Amino acid sequence: MELLRYWKIIQKSLLLIIAIVALALGGTAIYTINQPRQYESSSTLLLNPSVPNSLVPYVQNQVAANLADSYTELIRTRSFAESVVKELPFEMSPEQVPGSITTRLTPNTLFYKITARMEDPEKAQQLVSTVVEVFLSANAAQEAAKSKQGTDDTTSETIKLLDNKLKYLRDQITSYETEITQLEAQPASVDRSDQLLQLRGQLLTLQQSETDAIVARAQLGNMSLAPNTALVIDQALPGRPVASRMATNLIVALALSLVLGVGIAFLRDYLDYSVHSPEQLEETLGIAPMAAVGIVGASGRRAYGYGRGSRQNDKEERAEAGKLGGRKLVTLEHPRSIESESFRVLRTNIQFSGIERTIRNLAVTSAGPGEGKSFTAANLAIVMAQAGKRVILVDADLRKPSLHKLFEIPNTAGFTSLVINNSTDVEGAIQTIPGLDSLAVITSGPMPPNPSELLNSHPAANVMEQLSQQADIVIYDTPPAGVVTDPVILATRVDAVVMVVGAGIARRDTLKRILHNLRNVGAVTVLPVLNRVKEREMQGYYSSYYYYGSDSQEGSKNGKGPGISGQKSEIRSQKLEVRN
Repeated sequence: MELLRYWKIIQKSLLLIIAIVALALGGTAIYTINQPRQYESSSTLLLNPSVPNSLVPYVQNQVAANLADSYTELIRTRSFAESVVKELPFEMSPEQVPGSITTRLTPNTLFYKITARMEDPEKAQQLVSTVVEVFLSANAAQEAAKSKQGTDDTTSETIKLLDNKLKYLRDQITSYETEITQLEAQPASVDRSDQLLQLRGQLLTLQQSETDAIVARAQLGNMSLAPNTALVIDQALPGRPVASRMATNLIVALALSLVLGVGIAFLRDYLDYSVHSPEQLEETLGIAPMAAVGIVGASGRRAYGYGRGSRQNDKEERAEAGKLGGRKLVTLEHPRSIESESFRVLRTNIQFSGIERTIRNLAVTSAGPGEGKSFTAANLAIVMAQAGKRVILVDADLRKPSLHKLFEIPNTAGFTSLVINNSTDVEGAIQTIPGLDSLAVITSGPMPPNPSELLNSHPAANVMEQLSQQADIVIYDTPPAGVVTDPVILATRVDAVVMVVGAGIARRDTLKRILHNLRNVGAVTVLPVLNRVKEREMQGYYSSYYYYGSDSQEGSKNGKGPGISGQKSEIRSQKLEVRN
């Protein structure tokens, strides 16, 4: 599950990651192409370090490595660069010399390579040749000065002590090696193995001490030994072109851009405090969502039940989807769409939620405006009416009513008219919908100056009681609970509250606060619904409905039967007319 969550985070910012990678690769490619062509010229030297005991070859290699490090640091000094610049046949600043020169000692050998890299092959050859000449001259002068110093009494005495120590260590090493050989010839036993292990450890310590003593003896004996020298093996030739680093640069840019893009994706998710998926909503409220509704008109052809076998009149069906996105009565105009199925799932879950206590009065609210509470209330009322229930849909949003716009009906008389007149005859405010005789709509009516006080009044409670007696279920479309207190007032008079949460809109702390407020007034049954969910977040929620039940291929092919293609002309001509 964690891997799936991580993938969703990456998928949400996939376009951003792709853009970052594309910019990085493009910029790297342009930068690499615009770099001037480089040429390399090299010269190889054979080092001849002074070694006190030629019978120990590995000491010579160790001294050579130390000597090569010293030579490399010498070449990087400013005084050395100034000497090189004076001998060059072309202009070059001392600061440029160290950056143009590289040195390398071939491992386990005495070969020391000096390489120059420049934009001109001839200049690369001249630079490395000049560096070698200045280096050999400087080394010769240093060794000549060293040979004149001689050794003092203290140095001689130290050398004698080191010689005696070496003799003692070698005698000890020989003794231990003899004892180990004798033990190895004996029959195997536990004591023999322990003794061999102990002796070999002591032998290793003695050998390390011997090596340290030899190195120290070599350093003290340098003043009396032959000087360190270097011999040119390969002269510098005109520089050869350096291979482009395009592939390497692109790989590095790809890796870094991927890390950056994924890091930004996780940072965006961390800073995003809104809810995007059903899993996040359940984690926030501690209540499983009753349904998850996709984005109407924006999920492509599949969202409306066509495109799986039907390719006729594609432009007309796309136009229908666009119109649907404006009116949003998806359950009435496209009953086989994935969104309509979501509302049927919501209807079923509400019915099962009322097993212990029958739900006959239902309030629909949201955290804030624009999250789809009216859209949810209208379509929920339609699917319940389609199931044969007597449904009254009441627009109790007395601040910004919208049901009359969704159903295209007048808003001259409505809920406020009944409350203000303290009327028990609700028939005059009821408007029915053609084709749905069991659905009645009561609009908000004239907007009052004091909506909260009106909803909290006894006449409002009487009207709600009258409505409850005339229908199987009454659905109230209320204002956003995160903005005003109207839904909290109505929550005390209904059996359940449907909390519509707009994906990517509602903040988690706001949802928790609304849930707390509703439960404080006794709204025990709170039913969350996630609206405007993107298709990638709907995995596990009706995803198979895209392939099964959303359309009849047979009907789609010939334009007859239950397929959408066969019904679209009827749907297109259907108009919602009001019957008073």
